[in-house]
Amino acid sequence: MNRATILLTLVATLMAEPAQAQGTDAEKLYREARALMDRGDYAKACPKLIESQRLEPAGGTLAHLAECHEKSGKLVEALTSWRELLGQLSPKHERVALVREKLKGLEPRVPKLTIKLPVGVRGATVMLDGAKVRKRKLGSPIEVNPGEHVVMVRARDGANREYSVELGEGEKYVLEVEIAPRDRGSTPKPGAPRDEAPVESETNPRRTWGFVSIGIGAAALTGFGITELVLLGKCDSDRTCPGFNPNPAQHASLALFVVGAVGVGVGTVLVVTGKERSPEHATVVRPMVGRRMGALSVTRRF
Repeated sequence: MNRATILLTLVATLMAEPAQAQGTDAEKLYREARALMDRGDYAKACPKLIESQRLEPAGGTLAHLAECHEKSGKLVEALTSWRELLGQLSPKHERVALVREKLKGLEPRVPKLTIKLPVGVRGATVMLDGAKVRKRKLGSPIEVNPGEHVVMVRARDGANREYSVELGEGEKYVLEVEIAPRDRGSTPKPGAPRDEAPVESETNPRRTWGFVSIGIGAAALTGFGITELVLLGKCDSDRTCPGFNPNPAQHASLALFVVGAVGVGVGTVLVVTGKERSPEHATVVRPMVGRRMGALSVTRRF
C-alpha cells in the first residue's frame, strides 16, 4: 500500500467520525487548503489547515496537516502532527496501524542534532534557530528539519559563539561546543589563581588634582627661593640682615613658602592616596615653618 492510498484511507475514516459541519469557518478553510494542496501550493495550504484545526479539531484535518508539512519539507512538524493524531486514537482503533506506518516511514528521515557542552560548564545559554534549548535536551539528539541551522551559545561572561550546521534528511550530527576555561563559570579550587579585576582606564581625579597642587606648590617654592636669595644678597651688601626687621618682601617670601609647602604637601597626599586602598599604608606630609627657613616632613606607615 503506497503513501497516497494510506492517506486517503485514513482521512476518509477519520472524517467520518465526527465529520465537520458544513458551512463553518473551519470547513471553509479546510476545503480551501485541500484545493491549494491539489495545486501543490503547500506554503499557503498549511496555515489554513492549522487555523481550521484550531477552530474545530478533527482527525482528518490533522492528517492532511501532517501531509502538508511533509510536502513542505517540515518533517519535524509533520512528525508532531502524526504523533498527535496517534495519541488521539484509541489503541483498538482500526486506523492506528496506518498512522504507525506513516510514523515508521517518516522518523528515519528526520535529521537529528546533538549539542554537547564541555564538562563542568555552568550558566551557558544555548539557542537553536532563535529558540532556547532546554538543559535536559543538551547532550541528546534533537529532531530538526533538513537544511541549515544556527546554534548560538552565550557564555556566562557574555561572550557569544555561533555555529552553523547544515543537515540533510536522515543525517545525524554531534556539535561539540568549545568554551574557554574562564567562561565555564565553575568555582575555582582553593588556592587556584583568580582572574585579575580589569584595570580602570579612567584617571583617578584625586591624583589629577594632586599633580596640579604639586605644580602650584613647586612654583610658589621657586618664588620663595628667589625671594630669599634677593634678601640674603641685600643682607650681605648692607651688612644688616632684614630678617630682624620684618618688611613686605620678607612677608611675601614667607607667604610663598607656606603656599608652596601646603601645595606640595596636599598634592603629594592626593597623588599617593589616589592609588592606595588601605589606610594602614598612609603617607603624611607636614610643612615646618620658621622665621627664615622652612622644610617639609614626609612620613609613611608600612
